[in-house]
Amino acid sequence: MSIVNRHAFRRIEHRSEDVAERLSEHLSVLRKEIGALAAALGANSGKQLRSVRKDANSLAHDAQAQLPLIAARVQHRALGAGHALRKDPMPAMVMVGTVALLASLLVRKDQD
Repeated sequence: MSIVNRHAFRRIEHRSEDVAERLSEHLSVLRKEIGALAAALGANSGKQLRSVRKDANSLAHDAQAQLPLIAARVQHRALGAGHALRKDPMPAMVMVGTVALLASLLVRKDQD
């Protein structure tokens, strides 16, 4: 009986060593695959970062090109408003008075 048990234990030991070797091989393959995936992910994120930077630079360049046009329009509108104010100042005074009246009413309401 003891000889049978020894043979059974040796078989179990041999099989467990085989399983350990297979697991080690599988782990090695998995490590290599994970390394390849990490490298590919890093390369892909680098490409996307370059693309975002390029888009941001393009947007900034376009905005910079538009600034003189926007400034010219604002200046034109301000000059027009100045001419209208010199021509007839009454609407501007009514607006200022209305804003002052509403502000005083809101301040009183908050104090109550």
